[in-house]
Amino acid sequence: MTTLADPTTPTTLLDRLPNRRVLLEEQWRQQVAAVVELSYDALTLAHDADDAHDDGSRVSELLMTDRLLAGARQQLVETEAALARLDDGTYGLCADCTRGINPERLEILPAAQYCVACQADRSCRR
Repeated sequence: MTTLADPTTPTTLLDRLPNRRVLLEEQWRQQVAAVVELSYDALTLAHDADDAHDDGSRVSELLMTDRLLAGARQQLVETEAALARLDDGTYGLCADCTRGINPERLEILPAAQYCVACQADRSCRR
């Protein structure tokens, strides 16, 4: 398997790794805070939805909050996986083809685990 020490890996990515960890760790902290806040909101809405005078709007809010919470948890999982890839030396390498992920893609999506071509292929298979 290719690692970031591979000479074919762009040195610009290697140069950005220390900053990438800081960025991912900050993203992780924000995502944990979002999960905690959404969990609290869901708990409050679930309690309030039992109110006999509710017209169903709280149930709708609860469903929306549950969807947001699921998305926030998924983002957290992806960020944790990116941090693990930094630790094991595979950050910046596509999980499918093992080629380097374009640094511009990682600037936009720091937790990306697939190159554009492999991500497109995965999206088409769905």
